[in-house]
Amino acid sequence: MLTWPDGLMYQMFRNQFLAFSIFQSCVQFLQYYYQSGCLYRLRALGKRNHLDLTVEGFQSWMWRGLTFLLPFLFFGHFWQLYNAITLFELSRHTECKEWQEAW
Repeated sequence: MLTWPDGLMYQMFRNQFLAFSIFQSCVQFLQYYYQSGCLYRLRALGKRNHLDLTVEGFQSWMWRGLTFLLPFLFFGHFWQLYNAITLFELSRHTECKEWQEAW
């Protein structure tokens, strides 16, 4: 999580960060749904035990769900890059007085 005192820079970044956090939560739910579906299929086919938690290897039928998930993952990574650029620009802002450099 983010620890940041309430100030101008925080207010400028707050909505962007909250939107990213909500998007990231949705993507994590989609990843869970995909991974549990893959594991359920392997259990139904008798290739995995009921106590298995992960799937080793990758099979061709797994691409169907993954192709749906990949655009969300790539968009999330680019949004994270945008957040980093925004934070860098905010750190160079003339009104930025609330950040401390860690040495």
